[in-house]
Amino acid sequence: MEVRLTSADENKIFKKEINLLHWLIADGWIYEKASEKNKGENEYKMLVRNGTHKLAVKRNNEGEWFYINILTDGKKGGAGSILNYLREFQGIQDYTKYLRRKVQGSEFHQRLARKAEKAEAEFLLKNDIDRYSNERWLEIYDKAQAKGLPEPEIDRLRFEFQTAKRDHENAVRLLLNPHRKIDKVDLHAVREVWEGLSIPNLSNADYLTWRCIKPETWNRFPGDIRIENNRHNPKGIAVAHRDLDGSLTGFERKGFKRYDGEGPDRKVVSFSVFSGSGQRLTTMAGDRASPKVILMGEAFLDLVSYFQDVGCPAGHLLMSSGGTPGQESMDHFVRVALKFPETQILLTFDNDEPGHRFAKHVRAYLSENGVKENRIKDNFPDADYKDWNDMVRGIRFPHSTTSLLDIQEMDKQELVLFSKHFWKHRNDEEKERIDEYIYK
Repeated sequence: MEVRLTSADENKIFKKEINLLHWLIADGWIYEKASEKNKGENEYKMLVRNGTHKLAVKRNNEGEWFYINILTDGKKGGAGSILNYLREFQGIQDYTKYLRRKVQGSEFHQRLARKAEKAEAEFLLKNDIDRYSNERWLEIYDKAQAKGLPEPEIDRLRFEFQTAKRDHENAVRLLLNPHRKIDKVDLHAVREVWEGLSIPNLSNADYLTWRCIKPETWNRFPGDIRIENNRHNPKGIAVAHRDLDGSLTGFERKGFKRYDGEGPDRKVVSFSVFSGSGQRLTTMAGDRASPKVILMGEAFLDLVSYFQDVGCPAGHLLMSSGGTPGQESMDHFVRVALKFPETQILLTFDNDEPGHRFAKHVRAYLSENGVKENRIKDNFPDADYKDWNDMVRGIRFPHSTTSLLDIQEMDKQELVLFSKHFWKHRNDEEKERIDEYIYK
């Protein structure tokens, strides 16, 4: 015999399972204040509609959603559940049948949440602009001056205000995009993986040794460099990314190049990725308390190579974005630069067209956001080298001094001598390119 729920039991399920807050927002209600949605889970959410009605929404101790009708004079006008709301505000009398039909299908709650998100986002996009208006910034600026805050502190406030405004606008647009992809950040998982990696030593630092980074150099960063030993990155390195407080947010991973494919399709690929579920900011290796010099670049190995080349001096902070700097990395560059307003900044990018373009882009972004231009210096290696690690390893080929055109013009004997002279500095890809010209 089939057991069917009574209407009373079914209605109790509706009160618990249907998110009344989402339902109301989807039906045109909005938060009275933008901060309402940031309150604790068990606090009332104040919603308004048409400037006249106000509802306070909450879940009770039994998990049932309910609202309190607030009259225009501030007095309470009775409480109700979604069942009362359907009858009083939407004019639906047979609410049990209505809800039963509505909630059919396992995706009901997701659809309701998406509808509520879209309604909220559209409202925010059109109306929630007061928090980030020019008038609001002027209020903050006047208060900061009245408190006697120094100009560098005001620059930091200005940048955080502008960044919050941009992030808010992007978040609203993201809510409106039905095809959005949201990267999940799981810092607990990141830290768990990080704790399982090895501290570099003479027996496991093969990649650092191959890159000509000396033990006395890597030992200057005991908390920021780790050695991986998995099938994806055997004896490669991981370098910590940290926030302004020094907390781990992720790590960039770098390892040996390897062959991919067979026969004529075989190619050399490098291993350069970022930790899954981490937040890519920048490395913060070195003096995070009071740096005298900040190195900014896209490759940690180039920064540490320069650091080694100048004698590993104290007071250096190495900030690598682990690839082309994204928006979060660019913002992090600015935050650190504004935190230390007297520190010199060395833009340590590749000595090629993309590297010069990145350096120019970072310089402009720093300057636009309050970092004094006279603090920022380009820090490219000598013209014969593509980057600082090539310079440390003595690898000129195939850059300016010995270009591919120069190699093509050498006779066979010169090519053999050239190959032998540079052989110990070559990776597999470069060896193949030299052999191609010698033995073709």
